[in-house]
Amino acid sequence: MTAPNGAVEKNEHYYEGQGMMAAKAVHTIRFTFQGPDIYWRDVAAKDGGKADVFIDDIDDTLQETVDSFFPECPFPYQFSFIKTGLDPKRPHTIRIVVRGDKNAGSAGTTIRHIGFEFGG
Repeated sequence: MTAPNGAVEKNEHYYEGQGMMAAKAVHTIRFTFQGPDIYWRDVAAKDGGKADVFIDDIDDTLQETVDSFFPECPFPYQFSFIKTGLDPKRPHTIRIVVRGDKNAGSAGTTIRHIGFEFGG
């Protein structure tokens, strides 16, 4: 996976020591998979922003808005989004779109992507 419109951020606490980082509205992360479930990990932090999550470009229905603000220290190991019950026989695409807005307590609008996990 690449960071086409964001940047790579290195951190020893992230999976494989790095994650993708983006803060501007409409920066996106896409991942195509085949399976019944998808799990997204990002880093909640003091400067965390909001992102919209979509599944399958055909429907393009907003699944959830994720708020990545956490007032303490960076928190990289939780699932930020979980979707189960997808058709396991066809490919799916998850799309994370940075909104460029934030929780009132946040110092920024940054989304830090760690990885996707999916059921086989």
